[in-house]
Order: sequence, then C-alpha cells, then structure tokens
Amino acid sequence: MPRAPITIPAGLKPRATPQATGRQWWDMSLVRWNGAELVPIGGWLKLPNMQLSSAVRSLLSWRDNGAERWVAAASLGQIMVYDTAGHDITPPGFVAGAPGDRIDGYGIGAFGVGQYGTKRIPDPTFDPRGAPGDVTSLSNWGQNLVVCGSADNRILWWVPDANVSTGLVPIPPATPLPTETAGIVHVVPRARYVFVTDERFIVALGADGDPRRVSWSDQERPGAWTPDVVNLAGSLQLNSTGAAWAARRVPTGYLIFCDDDVHAMQWVGPPYAYGIVRIGTGCSSVSPNAIVASSQRTVWMGQETFWIHEGVPRVLVCDIQDRVFSNLNRDTQGRTVGAQNGMFPEIWFFYPDKTSVEPNRYAAWNYQVNIWIGGMMERTGVTEPGAYGLPLMGDVSGFVYAHENGWTADGTMRGSTVYAETGDMQISEGDLAVCVRGFIPDARNQEQMQLHVFGQWEPLDQMEDFGVFPYTRTDGIIDALFEARAIRVRVEGVDPAMPGAVQPWALGRIRMDSVPGSGR
Repeated sequence: MPRAPITIPAGLKPRATPQATGRQWWDMSLVRWNGAELVPIGGWLKLPNMQLSSAVRSLLSWRDNGAERWVAAASLGQIMVYDTAGHDITPPGFVAGAPGDRIDGYGIGAFGVGQYGTKRIPDPTFDPRGAPGDVTSLSNWGQNLVVCGSADNRILWWVPDANVSTGLVPIPPATPLPTETAGIVHVVPRARYVFVTDERFIVALGADGDPRRVSWSDQERPGAWTPDVVNLAGSLQLNSTGAAWAARRVPTGYLIFCDDDVHAMQWVGPPYAYGIVRIGTGCSSVSPNAIVASSQRTVWMGQETFWIHEGVPRVLVCDIQDRVFSNLNRDTQGRTVGAQNGMFPEIWFFYPDKTSVEPNRYAAWNYQVNIWIGGMMERTGVTEPGAYGLPLMGDVSGFVYAHENGWTADGTMRGSTVYAETGDMQISEGDLAVCVRGFIPDARNQEQMQLHVFGQWEPLDQMEDFGVFPYTRTDGIIDALFEARAIRVRVEGVDPAMPGAVQPWALGRIRMDSVPGSGR
C-alpha cells in the first residue's frame, strides 16, 4: 500500500463520540493553528514581586503621562498596581465582593417549605443558574486609574505616583462653575460598574442603587454629576427586565449588558449627550467579565451559546458549543472571563467545568479562519496586551502571568500536556485489518513531539493503547508496528520535554506507511 496522507481539517470539531468525530480533532489542549501548522500556544511567565491575596478577577494595563507602563490587578477585595513590583492601593474600608456562586440564603424558594431560620438551597430545576457575583471594574481617565467595586459602590481613582505612596481615593465632587445654577451641589453617585467614554465622560451603571439607572458626569469633569443647563451630566433609565452589570466599547458607541438583555449607548451631542436603546433580549452574557470587545466585533459567552455583535446581536456558530455548555458549572458560571489574545486573531474564554469551582477550561475562537480551539488552563482574570504588550492572565492564587512569552509554564516544560487528538479514523472497511509500519509527519523540531496511537478492530471494542512512538531516526520516519481497522492518533510534546528546547514543534500533515494486515 502507498504512504497514505491522514488529512484532518484545522480546528476542534468533536461530535458525540470519537467514532462519530472520525477524521476531525476530538480533543486538544495548549495548541493552535498558525497558518496550516498545528503548533503549541506560547508559554507564560509570572510577573515578579506581584501577588494578590486571592483570585485575580480584573486586569488592565496602561501608560501614564511619563510613558511609564502600569498594570492594575484586582480581586474582589484588593487592588494592586505593578511597575516592576506590586503595590497595594486598596483604600481603607473597601467592601469586598463575592464571586459568582449558587444562589442560596434566606427568603428564597417556596413559602412554608423548610425549617424557619435556616438558609435555603434551591432545587436546580427551580433556579438552575448561580448568581453572577460581584465585579471590580477598571478603566482609565487619561493617566488616572478609575476603579469601582460592585459591593463597595464608590467611584475611586488613583493618580500614578513614582513612589506609589498614595492609594485609591474617592473622586472628589466638582466645584460648581460660575455659570451653573446658584446653589448647585455635585455629588458623585455610588455605582455597580463604571467606564470612561471616548468623549471623556465617566459613566456609572446601577447609579445610586437603581439597577437600571445609567448616569454620567459632565464632559471633562469627573466630579460633576448634577445635571444643569450649562453642563452635560445626565442619566437615563434602561428599559430592561434585569440589572445593568457591564459595558464594552464598540465602533458605534457602547454596549451595556444586563442580566437578560443588551442595550446600545450612543453619543448624540448636546444637550442630551447620550441616548440608549435596547437592541436584544435573551442574549446577555453568562457573566460580567465574559464579554470581549475588539475594533470590529464584540463576542460574549451567553447562557447556551456564544454571541457576536457586528451591528446587531446574533448567535455565533461554535463547533464546540455542546462540549462547553453541557460541561459548564452552572453554580459558578458567573466567574467566566474572556479577552482577545492580541498576538493572534483569537478571542479566549475561561470557564469552570463541572469538576471545578473556578475557571479551569478555555474555549477560543480564531476569527480570521473561523475555527475553535479548547483545552485545560486555570485562569480567573484576563486582559488584552494593551500597554504591557503581552496578554495578561491571573490565577486563583493571586499571581499574574504574561502569556505568549517563551514556551514554558512559568519555567516548567509542558511536555505531553500540549496535545491534539483525532477521532477514531477508519483505515479499513473490509475483513482485513491494516498493518501500520510507520508514520511520516511533515514536522519541524520533530524531536520535541511524539505520536501516541490507539486502535480497535470493531466499533464497540475497547481502544487498545499501542503506545508512544517518538522520533528515533534521522530521516523523518517514526517507526511503528501494529494492526487495526480504526486508529486514534494523539500528537503531543515529548514527556519529559527535551532540555534546553527554545523552539516549539510544528506539524503540517501526517502520512501513514501501511500494508494489508490479517483478518479477524
């Protein structure tokens, strides 16, 4: 028999079973497609001298007026900034929030059911989703960092300080202008979430305890919030069935997300400043941080599917939709986070599966070639490269990592944790099996990778592990010897990884050297 190519299209496309998946990729982790090649994703390194006391939930990088690069990292109870080391700028009395979790407590469930004075844990069929939890929003007003914790409610800011000798403070109320109405008093509202617009307004969602109220300051006056005929401060009520919890910038303005619907906020100019219309219902995000905006599109992870906004919200077709949402931990889905990679045309989401409370898996969409990848990685907070230049991600231990940075997991070789596995590929349909004598991969740095092969004779047979086949020859051929009617091939890094490896492996296509085998 000739050397037959094993043609497998790019992208993770699992079906109900490995057998139904066939000549597609059934499983993978820590790999992507770069052009026509399957390659490991980049590694990551920890930011030195930087650790929060609990899980990182929000991240932002920016430059101050002196071009100094800063990173802000926030948990739900602590905010730190980083230049070459971490500095705690949490203000006194900051009220810590709670992460997304199962809804329980007092006053829920059916009346008259349960013992008086005890917390109720509802039947999942009655309330299948966990609470979204709190969020710490980070934005920047010029060089100043603007922060709002949804449990603390104060709108805070921090002015970059070379000695980092000051912490976050509440934005002070503005002094009235001589042209404003006599006796006017500006009061900075309390809020659940804040962001800064390109027109230089600070916008507060859930202002003054009203979950549907959107308020904004006067233009260029972050402390002026009382409307007047000579300023542009104002507010609007959302026509929503839920509460506002997040916002993202889009080319036409801003998207405001509630827990059920989505609204578009646009600049309309004086005297109203902004207008807001509802553009979709039943299409909101699974959590406040599971929304990713880029220059051309906004993508978010919804309750049962992914959504995209390119003018109007619509469902984003996803090859791994069933795998993601059937395995999602509904109790803690409010901890899901997302960001664009920035180094590659990819949008990443990290979510908790049913075995984990914190996000431990990822799903990523390559919007340039429209393929999906996925795998295992524990990350609780993420952001695009921004001023730092590399994607930043945080974990449950409070560490922040710069990703796409080398090829190791913070100095540890990743070995066979980097892999891609096919479905069950039929290589013989008749009475005879196929005797496989070897594989000829089109690969670079092939000494860093190996093939782990499984096989079976009949569809319901137990998959037999034929073992690992590394490169041992210098002519590019991987020796093998086994018989089967169907095989499953796992491409993986060498374990233990080759010491001193500075370049990753890359795989194009695979050819298989085989001859007719015996019958069964």
